[in-house]
Amino acid sequence: MERVVANGLIGVGKKFVVTLLVMRIFSHSHAHQWMLLFLVV
Repeated sequence: MERVVANGLIGVGKKFVVTLLVMRIFSHSHAHQWMLLFLVV
């Protein structure tokens, strides 16, 4: 169970980091769309 939880947290962490990187790369108007996209995926 602990491994499953750890892997889940790592997956969420990676998604959060990628979202932050995307927000920096793209303009603010596109950032919100990408955030919604990553939240859905």
